[in-house]
Amino acid sequence: TKAYEFSDQEKEILKNVLPIIQSDLAVKFQYTKSLNLEEGNLRNILEVLERYFRDLLLFNIGVISKTPMVEHETFTIGHIKKVIKLIEHMKYQLNTANVNPKLALEIVLMEL
Repeated sequence: TKAYEFSDQEKEILKNVLPIIQSDLAVKFQYTKSLNLEEGNLRNILEVLERYFRDLLLFNIGVISKTPMVEHETFTIGHIKKVIKLIEHMKYQLNTANVNPKLALEIVLMEL
C-alpha cells in the first residue's frame, strides 16, 4: 500500500500545523486565533490532519514504508487512533451541529 500523496496546498497546511503539534498550549491557542476558519478552512485542515495521521498509523503498523511526511513523528498507535477518532467526530459535528470552528480546532490540537 502506498502513502497518500499530499497536494501542494495540503503540504502547506501540514508545514504550518505540524510544528504547532509539539508546542505548548499557548502557542496552539495563538495559532488557532490567527487562522481564518470560515468557508471550509477548518474542514480542509481536519481532512489533511486525518490523512496525515492515517498515514502515520499505516506506517507504524508496517503497511507503508517511511514517507517524508511521517519520518519525524513519534506517536503511539493508541494515541494515533484516538486522534483519528477525535478528528472524525469533529468533522461529524461540523456537518450536523452549530460548532465554533476555532473551539473545534483548539480541542483537536490540545489532544495532540
